[in-house]
Amino acid sequence: AAGARIFPRYRVTNVGSGLVEGVVTDDSGRVIGVLKVTADAVVLAAGAISSPRLLLDSEVVDTDGPVGAGLRVHPVAAAHAMLDHPVWRAGATQGHFIDEWDSDAYLLEANPIIPGGIFQVLAANGPELQEILLRSTHFVSTGAMIRDTSQGRVHKSTGAGASISYSVNDVDRDRLIQGIQKGAELWFDGANAEFVIPSVFGVPICRSMDELINATPSDLPASRLLLYASHPQA
Repeated sequence: AAGARIFPRYRVTNVGSGLVEGVVTDDSGRVIGVLKVTADAVVLAAGAISSPRLLLDSEVVDTDGPVGAGLRVHPVAAAHAMLDHPVWRAGATQGHFIDEWDSDAYLLEANPIIPGGIFQVLAANGPELQEILLRSTHFVSTGAMIRDTSQGRVHKSTGAGASISYSVNDVDRDRLIQGIQKGAELWFDGANAEFVIPSVFGVPICRSMDELINATPSDLPASRLLLYASHPQA
């Protein structure tokens, strides 16, 4: 609209006052040219990670200043459960969402069932692992997503990808553990799950709520939580 032009396959690498520079790529991602645009004003809208990254990489802001600080990601910890029957239908996902604990700054929501995502937390190998994965259509999953008080930072790039630091504090660790336990309770008590696998490194398959509570104590180090996040905000 109003004379705007869209440049597909152009990747911006540098911004400045009235200036945008970048490279042109082909369908395979190979660089085949360069881009330089001058304008009276430049609007940067590349999200909570790429916007500060571009500013820092372009050296138009102080690396120790506010740009890049205050990153929050809404981390998710999951409870994967195995039921005694397939849970699969063609079509759109029929998920679940529970906001009963919104005042505690976490909620439960359906997670996509991707065998690769479950495999990384599955404490099994050999024939046992094969048998479980052959029943992958029996898996269900609940994610506990928190309103994080932890804050990370986007740094100046040191390689091809963004450079980000983020650590989960004790408050958020406690919320994530509570969410895992509530998700497990949902499947054990509500659907008679055979077992639940929490997204915690080094935890065995849990076949009861007692086993899961013992495997996720309140002093569990945050570094053992296997988290996922797709809501970067700053």
